Formats: sequence, structure tokens, C-alpha cells
Amino acid sequence: MKYSDNTFTILDHTADIGLKAYGSSLTSLFEETASAFVSLLLAEYPKTEFQHTTKLEITGEDYVDLMVRLLSEILYLFETKLLITNNIEIKSVTYKKLATVLKMTEFNPDKHKIINNIKAVTYHNAIVNKTDDGWYSIVYFDI
Repeated sequence: MKYSDNTFTILDHTADIGLKAYGSSLTSLFEETASAFVSLLLAEYPKTEFQHTTKLEITGEDYVDLMVRLLSEILYLFETKLLITNNIEIKSVTYKKLATVLKMTEFNPDKHKIINNIKAVTYHNAIVNKTDDGWYSIVYFDI
């Protein structure tokens, strides 16, 4: 599957699917990567539709660990509570800590379509890097 826009590219991988996301800042990179992850999981739905606000504080070993943990938490909320996020706001991010607010809605199979059955977020070849033009991330998901 090939898809690309200004903020992310889907990467093909055997038994996995990945994405490469871009952000002008570290904060925007985390927001764009999380939004891209949700778009891999579900068909698009309006960002104004939300019923719950979930605040998360995530600690990790580095930026990659924070990214994997954030995406894993989004997947966990979907799998266990049937909550999907359509608005991700990173409040702060440091090398070992991230604070975010997720505006969420309840999954409704009549309104929301699952397009990839993502089982897990992996650390395999995961990257969070700064370049002269901004930031990029690469993350793979077990499907």
C-alpha cells in the first residue's frame, strides 16, 4: 500500500505496516505521528466529534520509547475501552517525559470503520530524529 501526504508516508513491511511522519517541532511530530497512527487504524472521522478527554503523562527512556508508549496507550484505550482519539494535543515533551490530552469518542461500528487490525506498536526500527528541516519518526505496527 502506498500513500503519502505532507505529514506522513505509509511504509510496507512483511507482516507489519509502518509509517514515517514529519513535524516542524518535536511537539508537532508526536501529534502528527499519533494522528497518522489513528488514520492507519480507522477511516477518518470529524475532529470535532468527541465525548471524553483523557490526560496522559508518559515516561520513557528516550524519544523513541515515549513515541512507542504513546501509540501503545492509544491502541490500549481502543482495544479495552473502545475509545478512539480524533484530537491529540501534546502539552509538553522532554527526552524522558510526555504530557498529552486526547479528545476521544466511543467507537461506533456504524460510524467508524477499522481499516487495519493493528495488534501492537513495535520498537523494531523505530526512529525519532531531528534534521535541518524539522523532525521525523518511523514506527512499525504488528498487524
